[in-house]
Amino acid sequence: MSETPAATVINRQGSRFGRSLSAKLLMMTIVFVMIAEVLIFVPSVANFRMRWLEDRVNTAAVAALVYVNNDETGLLPRKVQDDILMATGAKSIGLKADGVSRLHAVEAMPQKVDRPVHLKETGVFKAITDTFETLIYGGARSIRVHAPIADSAKEIDLVISDQPLVA
Repeated sequence: MSETPAATVINRQGSRFGRSLSAKLLMMTIVFVMIAEVLIFVPSVANFRMRWLEDRVNTAAVAALVYVNNDETGLLPRKVQDDILMATGAKSIGLKADGVSRLHAVEAMPQKVDRPVHLKETGVFKAITDTFETLIYGGARSIRVHAPIADSAKEIDLVISDQPLVA
C-alpha cells in the first residue's frame, strides 16, 4: 500500500516540528522564563527570611527595652517572661547594654543553638545560602539571632525555633 499525499505531508511536518523555527523559539521562551523565575524567586525567599527574623528581633527588643527602662534589676516575673516568649515565639531573650549582657526572658529548660545568625553581618549571598539551608534542613532547629537595636549601642540576642519559618 502506498501512502496518500496528505499522510506524507503530516508525517513530514510531525517529524520536522522539533527543528522548526517556531519550536526553537518556544523552547527558548520556556528556558528564559524559567531562568527569570529562579532569578526572582531566590532573592525573594531570602528577603522573606530576613524580614521574618527582623520582625522577631524588633518585637523582642521592644519588650526588653520597656522592661529595662522601668526596672533596674532586669529580672522579669515568670508570668511576664512566659508572655513575652509566647508573643515573640522565642525561647530566650537577652539584651546587651553598656557592655553588660542580661538574660531577660528564658524558657524553663536550657536549649542548644543549632545556627547563629548575625543580622548586621549577613550579606545577600549568605542570606540566600542560609535560606536554602533552612528550607532543606530546618524545622527542628534553634536559631540564635543577634542584632543591634536601631542606631543605639544596645544589642538583642534572641533564640527562636525555625519551625514557624519553615512552615
